[in-house]
Amino acid sequence: MKQKINKLTIAVMLVMTILPLSAQRVLTLEECKEMAIQNNNELKVANKKADMSDIDKKIAASYYFPKITALGTYQWNDKQLPLMSSSTREVINSLDVLEFGIADKLVFDIQNVYAGLISLQQPIFAGGKIVASNQMAKYAQMLAEVQTEQTTQEVEVSIEESYWQIVSIACKKALAESYSSLLHKMSDDTKELMREGLATIGDSLSVEVKCNEADMLLIKATNGLALSKMLLCQKTGLPLETDIMLADEVNADIPQPQSVAQMPMDEILSLRPEIRSLELAEKIYDRKIAIARADMMPVLAATANFLVSNPSMNDGFQKEFGARFAAGVVLKIPVFHGTEALQKTRKAKVEAELIDLKMDDAREKITLQVSQSRRLFEEANSKLTMARNQSSVAEQNLRTANEGYTEGVVSGTILMAAQTAWLQARSQLIEASIELQMASMNLAKAEGRL
Repeated sequence: MKQKINKLTIAVMLVMTILPLSAQRVLTLEECKEMAIQNNNELKVANKKADMSDIDKKIAASYYFPKITALGTYQWNDKQLPLMSSSTREVINSLDVLEFGIADKLVFDIQNVYAGLISLQQPIFAGGKIVASNQMAKYAQMLAEVQTEQTTQEVEVSIEESYWQIVSIACKKALAESYSSLLHKMSDDTKELMREGLATIGDSLSVEVKCNEADMLLIKATNGLALSKMLLCQKTGLPLETDIMLADEVNADIPQPQSVAQMPMDEILSLRPEIRSLELAEKIYDRKIAIARADMMPVLAATANFLVSNPSMNDGFQKEFGARFAAGVVLKIPVFHGTEALQKTRKAKVEAELIDLKMDDAREKITLQVSQSRRLFEEANSKLTMARNQSSVAEQNLRTANEGYTEGVVSGTILMAAQTAWLQARSQLIEASIELQMASMNLAKAEGRL
């Protein structure tokens, strides 16, 4: 019976241990980015703008097709339509020896008039306005796609910053736990040395103060980690209370990004979304110039009309439906409109020149940004190398101080100083590793590789 109870107890403990682990969600950096892209409101707005630009492109394409209009009308008139005056009709009727009443037949009944019209208008030449409008719509759609890509990059950068911040805090939390464990062990060792007469109560109190400081440091790291994870949950669309763990939290060392070969500046400029946006803007404003200039050009269109009316005039005046068809061309020539079109053309040219200036400025700033990012990446690499060496030395020093303190040949002050130096060295190593990750990300963004 006792054996069965023990087995049941072990089974319950295993279930209690496994359940929290199964509820915890482990996320990689790429998974966080994918979820953020799916749930980011700014990116949703950018996608909607891209959809709108696609619709604008279809609207511009519709200008190539003919416009067909159908019109129907009914009109009631209170009077008929005489072709001569009443006095003239009386004279003619009095002279009508055959008594046919010819003059009365020249009065048409138009009291109820029905008419229907189907009109077709096909543009033949519009001064290049239709072609320019379609090209501008195409470039606007491409610009919307580039802007969506740029917004996506911004979301990815934000997620990567939050991700590595959490990894940094998690590593510092683990470091705080190790530091607290070291001090609590030292507290126990100090009490043992006091019993042997090798330490004083002052030594014990000094260690206890350090223990309290380490415990407070651990509490701050724990709370900071929880808040940082809540922020990441908010960015990725997860409920704030979701228990998440990042894949790089459990790594003993923060992974080091690989160095990449430097890219030529021309290639970098071609990859940067800001440059591509300005290039598309240049093309759009060139098309705006063409559209503005088209208002000063003649417009030629073909027309066709199909008319149905009652009364009908196809065979004299008949109280019945009759139809007729007509076709032709319309030429519209602008003569004078107060130089409106000319001023619009000049304005479009100035706007295009402004884009050129922005392009030159953007190229200079990107070149400077790339240069700075490369230097910061190299500097972060050097910092990490030095931090590793310093951490190795501090760890060896702490090991020696621990052995000396246990043997009673090293004072508690020296051991606590070694512990503090070890804590600082490990903390600097974590910060240097995260700084290198951020530098690598910023360099990738600067070079258009993100």
